[in-house]
Amino acid sequence: TTLEFEVIINPNPAPIEDSTETTCVDSILALSPNGGLVTIEETIGTETNLSTANTTTADLGPNPLQTYYGNTKQQWIYTADELTNIGFVSGSTINSITLHLSQANNYVLNNLTVKMKNSTTAAFASTSSWESDMVVVKDASSHTTVVGDNTFVLDTPFLWDGVSNLVVEINYMNDNSGGGNGNFTRAYYSNTSFNSTLFYRYDGTAHTADTYTGTATAMLSKRNNVTFSISNPVTITWTPQQNLYIDS
Repeated sequence: TTLEFEVIINPNPAPIEDSTETTCVDSILALSPNGGLVTIEETIGTETNLSTANTTTADLGPNPLQTYYGNTKQQWIYTADELTNIGFVSGSTINSITLHLSQANNYVLNNLTVKMKNSTTAAFASTSSWESDMVVVKDASSHTTVVGDNTFVLDTPFLWDGVSNLVVEINYMNDNSGGGNGNFTRAYYSNTSFNSTLFYRYDGTAHTADTYTGTATAMLSKRNNVTFSISNPVTITWTPQQNLYIDS
């Protein structure tokens, strides 16, 4: 005997693995579908402010992809409320993040690393309050800056716990004095009501950006506009929940 079931998923699409089990007439078969993920893309930050391309002041940031100096470390915070407002749920997995540049120079950033952390930190307290124990989600690699979308696909997708704030870090080390033939990068950002970003830039080899814990160049109440690609788990609900079969 062949039994057919229609599974309706909302939102759509979301792949569900159906059951391939067989059963006999007048017996009971438990249905246990597996899978169900919805992938969405949402952006936090809608303002069109731009970082300055070439300055020694704090206005160079926020921009972890700046090229006026040879090295950068930047951390920034999203509150749990901000994440849930764009569709994050407990168990959301971050697959990639995208920063948006209005100006770029096709300049290669070396040893670029992306890190994330579920954290209770809701705002940076000082220019030296770097978040520790960050988790590497994209191993050190090269990235060429481009006008428009600069997307970083995570080597290890990051699982949000549903309650914590999220700290993101990007750092890179070219160990030089910057470059790009004068057409340095400018990044879109939006203002925040709290100290959301720590930004550090330097030239040469005086420090190691990846492990730097000293004083930041600036603590900012502004944050780069970032697009998240996330996968959300889907809750499967049987309808009706009662009288799906008659146990006679």
